[in-house]
Amino acid sequence: MADFSDGIFVLYGICDALRTLEHDFNGRTCQLFFLTDDDEATVEDCIARALGGNQVYANVLTNHKNIMLFLTPMVAAQWQDLSEDFTLMRHARFKKIAKVDTGLSYEPDFDTNVNRCAKHFSPTQCC
Repeated sequence: MADFSDGIFVLYGICDALRTLEHDFNGRTCQLFFLTDDDEATVEDCIARALGGNQVYANVLTNHKNIMLFLTPMVAAQWQDLSEDFTLMRHARFKKIAKVDTGLSYEPDFDTNVNRCAKHFSPTQCC
């Protein structure tokens, strides 16, 4: 895309796949722009942005260590596609799924989808 654009807006820049992105683009005329939080730090991922920034995300992870999975409306609508990859959740020490209301209402049945996912992975300790 750098050959066709003057700039690229990168929504999340901390994940491993993008860790060397700035280095990879060094010397190109295409500028990279990263989504930042209120402290102007590059946002770690979509959950950090939805929660209000990296520090808020770190606080949630520190104070709620038993959360296994954060569900946004989009992920909650597609959780069945993840179930085979996340069967380890039934055996992990984690006991909670966090519902992250992004304020966007593009996916219907958010609450229902989160509850179904939670029941699937922990039918005796759900909701």
